[in-house]
Amino acid sequence: MGFSDFHIEQFQCDKKSIGLVDEFRRIFSTFERAKSCRGLYAVGDGISWDAVFCMRDILRELPPWFQSGSDWMSAEHFIEVMRSDYADDKDLKITPYRRRQTRAFQKHYWTIIEQVALQAGDSMSELLDEMVFRSAVINRYERVTGDALIYVAKQLIKLNRSVSKTLLHQIFEDFVEQQVLIPAAKEKRSSLSQRERALQNNRSYQRLLKVVETCREGI
Repeated sequence: MGFSDFHIEQFQCDKKSIGLVDEFRRIFSTFERAKSCRGLYAVGDGISWDAVFCMRDILRELPPWFQSGSDWMSAEHFIEVMRSDYADDKDLKITPYRRRQTRAFQKHYWTIIEQVALQAGDSMSELLDEMVFRSAVINRYERVTGDALIYVAKQLIKLNRSVSKTLLHQIFEDFVEQQVLIPAAKEKRSSLSQRERALQNNRSYQRLLKVVETCREGI
């Protein structure tokens, strides 16, 4: 959700808060465990069953949504935000039950935010500002997966034959840095150096990032 360690510790001091988390986890799990109607199918190392929703997407998008002063997301908007690329129209059908669950998800999410702000003595706007930044880092869109790492490794092996060792090391180092999902580490980083800015425009580096984006919902 994007809370700091301080906010989490304050929240856990109140036993009543644990009940809020348990209820939110239950609702969260109904979406997280939703599987495609396609069912099981064979993959290179066994079998898989595609998820219908990408939960990190909704956790990343809710803080800025509420920060803007918007009301509850409609069920249609909520489902669209977190739909997986593997889901088809049948998987995404909005039933009365699913409509109730999208509203319950947001209400419990908001109740937890209110409780955290109250216990920490923060204003809602201050807390949301922090959550917007932290959840964007933790739940980033281009989050590397196992599949992506396999393809990235193959790309780096190919690059080893065509670029200097210095450039290869820079590409590898910046790729790893780009995947650090610790908000505090991002806050400490200064603005991009001249070398980093040059890499942002490097075709080989951009191909690696494209692989991560393409495989973001893979295994």
